[in-house]
Amino acid sequence: MVKQFLLLYGIAVLVMAVGCNNSDNKSPQETANQSNSQNIRPADTAQATEISGSERQVKELHYAAKPSDRYSYKLTQIDILDQDGNKATMSTTFYYTKTIKEAKSDGSIDMSIHVDSIRIKSVYPNPAMPNTTIETTYNSQDSAQRNTPQFRQYSGVIGENVRMLVSDKGKIEEISGLTPVLNKILGKQKDSVPAPDKERLIEQLKYQLFQVPFQNEYQTFPDNGVVDSSQSWSRTDISALSGVFKVKNSVKYSIASVKNIRGRKAAFIKATLTAEVINLKVEQETVKFKLNESSISGEGESLIDIATGVTIYKKNKVNTMINATMTESKTKQTQSAKQLLTTTITVELLK
Repeated sequence: MVKQFLLLYGIAVLVMAVGCNNSDNKSPQETANQSNSQNIRPADTAQATEISGSERQVKELHYAAKPSDRYSYKLTQIDILDQDGNKATMSTTFYYTKTIKEAKSDGSIDMSIHVDSIRIKSVYPNPAMPNTTIETTYNSQDSAQRNTPQFRQYSGVIGENVRMLVSDKGKIEEISGLTPVLNKILGKQKDSVPAPDKERLIEQLKYQLFQVPFQNEYQTFPDNGVVDSSQSWSRTDISALSGVFKVKNSVKYSIASVKNIRGRKAAFIKATLTAEVINLKVEQETVKFKLNESSISGEGESLIDIATGVTIYKKNKVNTMINATMTESKTKQTQSAKQLLTTTITVELLK
């Protein structure tokens, strides 16, 4: 039988966001953290006033920070997948703190990332019992779940400090310090795993648990950081879809308004995504993929501190539809499937 389609949760196509008040359902720890914050938080937007005239004009946007600055964030990704009528939902939430170590001469920021906790909930069809579902949950604050082998990759990052270098355009450029994380995940097997395998596993950890999720925090800024008189800019790039197809993404950003929040200016940025698959046929080892139909679109908003480029709140939503056929080269067996995926990512500054 031809293997099932594999979905890579989240499509690395854009960073979009929303600026709004979302202060409900916070834990006591989050509330305590926020009470001591000097940063603009989402709750502060209730007192925001819109700036007009020449004061509204934004001339430059870039990411900047000072040594010893600390920021705590909550990042949630929700994926809702419908494949041929079978629906699955996965929600992943990261609570993390980053501490600025150094501002480099080229404007990039060297920081330490500490994942404080992770919460996961997934609901998917039960293959053994039609019309029923299986629910899986994980909370790193639960010691019993933290020791479950199924989630060891998530438990391994908890409490560890990982170094990250972010450019002044908000792009994660380097991630290091993952060897202790991998050794923690491998446990007693850490000394028996060959070095090449360790390098491969570190690259997987780097991409899946750091590069992909944490890039969502940052707003994409204009080239050279300069905002023109139209107060808009665009970005085009190539990304992967379901690990098979290549997608050309075009995102247009525009500053919809500028707000005064606690005496500081914040830019309310809107974004719109259009995308198209550029390779309709792909062959991987013994399997041939053919894309019969596709549709990708997205929109979002972000609220950014103009002076520092720090994300206050952001939300993006991407809708993806693919109708594809897989053919096994040797057996000639064919399987077609239609996937509808809605990915929603929210980022909230807690402290």
